[in-house]
Amino acid sequence: MHQQLVLNGDYTMLGNMLIATALMALTGFLYFVTLGFPPPMAGQENIPGPGLFPKAIIIALWIFCLSLIYRTFRGKEIVQVKLSNFREVCISAVAMVIAYMLIEPVGFFIVLPCYLVFQTRLLFFKQWKTIFMVNVVAIAFIYIVFYRILRIPFPMGIIELLT
Repeated sequence: MHQQLVLNGDYTMLGNMLIATALMALTGFLYFVTLGFPPPMAGQENIPGPGLFPKAIIIALWIFCLSLIYRTFRGKEIVQVKLSNFREVCISAVAMVIAYMLIEPVGFFIVLPCYLVFQTRLLFFKQWKTIFMVNVVAIAFIYIVFYRILRIPFPMGIIELLT
């Protein structure tokens, strides 16, 4: 038998269903928006157009939402809810807002490692080796894929002043 909630389990099941269906509706709408994106330019048919990446993310979200719905009906997504975690959730939300506000003036590649260290410590990861590895892999992935390959500009903040 699956775990029962400290609070009412029906609310968790209802919340899972509402979040999954709301995300599916939103991403369904966004998928139709991507159908209006321009096709690849003439002579560049081998290069994916601007709608490929958003469509891939949308399809992945649909898969995750369907998985959540399936697991909820099977009773596998019923977990304990503790009000003591509310404080950590609020701290996490405030940290996210602060990180967002600091990205422009300080720089993405300075704020992101600080934010990741803070969040992983907040999520009770105490091993610095794990925290360091998460930081290195995440920043390397973002730098290589988005900054170098896709040429997406990131706010550099004080790094621009130093160069």
